[in-house]
Amino acid sequence: MSYTPLYKPTFDKNLKIYASLKKQIEKKVIFILDDPYYNTEPLQDKKGYDLRGLRSKKIDRNFRIIFAICEECKQMRLQDKNINICIDCPEDAPEKTVIFLTVGTHKGAYTLR
Repeated sequence: MSYTPLYKPTFDKNLKIYASLKKQIEKKVIFILDDPYYNTEPLQDKKGYDLRGLRSKKIDRNFRIIFAICEECKQMRLQDKNINICIDCPEDAPEKTVIFLTVGTHKGAYTLR
């Protein structure tokens, strides 16, 4: 793994809820940690939710993992101070950290629930 994971409580909670997908989710997490830029989708504004600075990875047709890459987020904040997703990032987090925010259905994941 090239990147260090940091899991938010919502991610851990949802991982328990979707226990039937746990092995698929774990495989995707490992994939993301190897190269979080490869085959992932950078997010924008979606239906009133400002998701700039976040990325998405498909688990299957209807499930997504939503995450942030510290180095990418910090770079985006240098360009636009209105991006506030890095507020959740610990000050001492290495740039090669991936913060896993949530996992869930397409609709639930994009609302960060």
